[in-house]
Formats: sequence, structure tokens, C-alpha cells
Amino acid sequence: MPSHKSLNDLLKLRAEKRKHEIGFESQERAKEEHTRKQEKHEMAKERHKNLPAPDSCLPCPKFIHGTRKKSFTP
Repeated sequence: MPSHKSLNDLLKLRAEKRKHEIGFESQERAKEEHTRKQEKHEMAKERHKNLPAPDSCLPCPKFIHGTRKKSFTP
């Protein structure tokens, strides 16, 4: 049968090991989240890069010929 001192030492070591594992897991999660955010940002940059230039866009129908279409009100 282990002595009280040995049992206490064992319990302390287990607790320390678990704390270390939890810290490592949280660091891994944070690193994965950061990677996902970077990938999302890169995809958004690519999407914007492939958009047409503003001068090649068609004018909005409301503003054809520089005037706004007025709705008929009796």
C-alpha cells in the first residue's frame, strides 16, 4: 500500500500533467482558429480580386442619364 506522501505526490503529478494537456489543447485550438481566419481572409481577397473594375459596371437603372426615375403619383 502506498504511503500518504507517495499518494499525494502521485495525485499532484497527475493534476500537473492534466493542466499541461489542457494548456496544450487550448493552444492547438487557438492555432487552428487562427489558421481558419487567415484562410477565410485569403479567400475573401481572392474573391475581391476577381470582381470587375468599377468603371466596367453597368449603371444602376434608377440613375440612367444622371437623373433618378420618378414614380408616378396622381
